[in-house]
This record gives sequence, structure tokens and C-alpha cells, in this order.
Amino acid sequence: MALRIRTLVTLTLLAGPFVHAQAQTPAPAGDAKRGHALAYTCNGCHAIPNYKNVYPTYSVPKLSGQRPDYLVAALKAYKSGERSHGTMHAQATTMSETDMRDVAAFLAGPNVLTTSNSDVPADKRPKATEICKACHGTNGVGLL
Repeated sequence: MALRIRTLVTLTLLAGPFVHAQAQTPAPAGDAKRGHALAYTCNGCHAIPNYKNVYPTYSVPKLSGQRPDYLVAALKAYKSGERSHGTMHAQATTMSETDMRDVAAFLAGPNVLTTSNSDVPADKRPKATEICKACHGTNGVGLL
């Protein structure tokens, strides 16, 4: 009898993760078109090649091509305070989960905006314009 109970408990424990994994449904895919409209503020920092934050100095990561599930998880962590960054917390707290999925779908897709759409070669642009192109693009007319 004790062996039966032990066997039953062992099988239950072993089967638990598989039952739980099947019960989870994947999050619906985001709307990349809507995400495009929402992601304009992301490009202010994340679309500038080799951009570094002023203080404390660190490289700002590029988001284009990232996996949507990673981007959503990161935004949720910023929103909850699990990941600490004042600017990202402020951005994430304004976003619903649908907003996060939509932005992530856009950023993961092939049509991500960049700030490198200028006719002027990179080595001919004044260094002082690096910060301006975050909003205005390298040709000065804007990203959107």
C-alpha cells in the first residue's frame, strides 16, 4: 500500500509540469501597425546607432529584431519595478499589455524605423547632430 502511494505521488509530481505547460496558452500576437504608431518614443534612444546615455554612461540597446516575448517581458519588468531604470519605468507605466505586445511586434518586424536614412554620408555629418537625429532623423525632416 505504501509503495502504491509513493508511486502515485511520484507520478503526480513528474506529470505536474507537463499538465501546467499544456494549460498555458500563448499570448496573442501584437499588431505591428498599431505598434508602429506607439513606438515613436522608443526610437528617440533605441534607433540611434552606438548611442550612449549621458549619465550614468552606458550603451543604449538596439531593439529592432528582438524577440517579441523578450521585449514584452522587459517592459513588464520595468513597469513593475523589477528592472530599475527611471526613463523606462516612466514609459512602461503608461503602456497596457496590449500596447506592449503591439510595440514588440513592430520592433521585432522587418519595417523598424531607423535614423540612418540620410543622403549625407555618416562621416560628413556634424557630431553635434547625433542627438538631434533621435527625433528629426539624419535628414532633419523627422522619423514619422
